[in-house]
Amino acid sequence: MRDRATLFNLLIGLDGYTICSGVISEALNGPNIRAIPLLVDDYMEICYLIHKSTRSPGTSSAAYLRETSSRERAAS
Repeated sequence: MRDRATLFNLLIGLDGYTICSGVISEALNGPNIRAIPLLVDDYMEICYLIHKSTRSPGTSSAAYLRETSSRERAAS
């Protein structure tokens, strides 16, 4: 899948699931898409890429990185 809308429509229609980071917004995706933690002894590494000509992430990206970093520290 290359776009979330198609993936989410398939998940809802087929009563399916996918593995993801768990960053889900009910306001954007509705109540049918939920993040449910798996009970496994494993982890997911998440990274970001920026173009070499870019010195730092943009405003929205920086806010996202701050928020996910603070949640990661709180979960540890």
